[in-house]
Amino acid sequence: MTESRRTMEEQLEILIRLTAIQALGERKGAEAISVLGQAGLDAKTIAELLGTTDATVRSRLSKERRKQDAKDVAPAKKVGTKSESGEH
Repeated sequence: MTESRRTMEEQLEILIRLTAIQALGERKGAEAISVLGQAGLDAKTIAELLGTTDATVRSRLSKERRKQDAKDVAPAKKVGTKSESGEH
């Protein structure tokens, strides 16, 4: 890898980190991890940005994925059925 390419990659990494920090705003903890994960940052980078461990980040992102998967497979609620409207 050439020196100029390495420098460009380092500058791009800095830009990504600064953008991620700006996108967080006042978000902290689990919400911050979720936002950065949705932005596509890896666990190690998120952990470095937030001052936590990558294990904590991986755990939180895993919980978010399970939560989303549960929403995706939850059966649709029927609207206006007799049992819901109180009719027999």
